[in-house]
Amino acid sequence: MTWQCSHCETINSDGETKCEVCGTRRPSGSIRQYSRWILLASATAISLFVGYGWGRSDTQIIQIPMTVGAQSGGLQATIDAQSAEISLVQDTQQAQNSLASSLQSTIDAQVAEMSMLQATQQANGFSAGAETSTLFDFSTFLSHTKIEGPLSGDLPQDATSNIVAVSRAQSQLSNFISEVMFYNPYNVSKGRWDCGIGFRDTGSNLQYRLVVASDNTWNLWFSSGNNLSTTIAQGSLSNLNSDANGSNLLRLVVLENMGLFFLNDRYVARLDLSAKNESGGIWVGTGLFSGDQISGEVTRYDKFNIWSLP
Repeated sequence: MTWQCSHCETINSDGETKCEVCGTRRPSGSIRQYSRWILLASATAISLFVGYGWGRSDTQIIQIPMTVGAQSGGLQATIDAQSAEISLVQDTQQAQNSLASSLQSTIDAQVAEMSMLQATQQANGFSAGAETSTLFDFSTFLSHTKIEGPLSGDLPQDATSNIVAVSRAQSQLSNFISEVMFYNPYNVSKGRWDCGIGFRDTGSNLQYRLVVASDNTWNLWFSSGNNLSTTIAQGSLSNLNSDANGSNLLRLVVLENMGLFFLNDRYVARLDLSAKNESGGIWVGTGLFSGDQISGEVTRYDKFNIWSLP
């Protein structure tokens, strides 16, 4: 057995405790064994570092940018898709605004023409509203898709309550056309009656109410809640059918801050709807004025149709 001097690398016999050349002391057995372990561990570490370490490190360095790149690509695709969707919504909104503006111009022109004819008729001794409906071209509006109707039903009257009898459509709209045929419940000699359309309804006593009454009058109310109602417009009617077996066709065009009211195919009035233009429910009703009901009687309606406007 021999051992090698760690200082001068001289090979010494196993029995020597010092190097024969330089006199360096021989390390103990445990130290020798520890040194061997250190050398072995170092060699193994170097082998792993050289043989595998760089390859794995390179793989990780490559994978990290690829993962980030993939995530960035996915995020960019999401952003592009959302941007395209926003652009489509904006284009659609612009198209709807353009159509609404065109409809508004058409309405303005036709209403101006009807007003001029009415003024001419009144100057010549004819009743207001006569034959003016022939000038209004509803095909411009009714070309839009009808979204509900025809609906029909009965509205029971209850003079003992303070509740309006209504029948609600499912539609929630801001801009629309609605028409409905009401059938008179009884002769005016028996009692008063009324009928009408509620719209842009967003809750209890939060809506517009257009009402036609058997005394040949009409009213537009705006109910703003807490039993607060404001009369926006009112007037008299020259073409209301008040016969016991008669009927009356109400038609309403609602577009942004403006409305048009027609009765029995005749233009009645232009309505200011600027107080509320949010979407809401649409309904037909009777007993909108206090005292306009007789318990047990029924107001029948049909041809309740709704078209959507942009």
